[in-house]
Amino acid sequence: MSLYRLRPELPDSGTGTTSARKRLTLTNGAPNSLTISSISITGTNLNDFAISKHTCGTALSGNASCTVQVVFKPTSVNNRTATLTFVDSAPGGTQTVALTGVATAVMLAPSSLTFGNQTVGTTSASQAITLTNESGGSTVTITSLTSPAQIPPTSRRPTIAARRCCQSRAASLP
Repeated sequence: MSLYRLRPELPDSGTGTTSARKRLTLTNGAPNSLTISSISITGTNLNDFAISKHTCGTALSGNASCTVQVVFKPTSVNNRTATLTFVDSAPGGTQTVALTGVATAVMLAPSSLTFGNQTVGTTSASQAITLTNESGGSTVTITSLTSPAQIPPTSRRPTIAARRCCQSRAASLP
């Protein structure tokens, strides 16, 4: 009996979101069939991980494999851990895989800007927008920034360190 992809690190995910699935393979390398009693997630942060799909039934034929797909859906920020546990008839009776993920949270303030009436061809006064990384231990990477308003390129930063913020300014140019 063997497990492939031990200690899968699930991709960073924001609180309240769900990561892409990570696939783990359970292989019965013995010639005899194996009974699988249960597959579950246990441990400190068990509610932050979920089995999204699996092909393992109650028995796994000799020299056969099945897969389990796990997602990370954090409820709190920072490092989260749990264990994927297989209870089976293999020697030892239990196989485990450590699950880890890093949960991030960002805050954008204000949530909207109002520029009021603006003469066509003129630029309004700019207004500040602050993005704060509320995570205690991880850096947030900004992969894209879009807005119907003009955002000066000099105010764009690719990463925000833990407990830090960045400020951008937006202006209206009708």
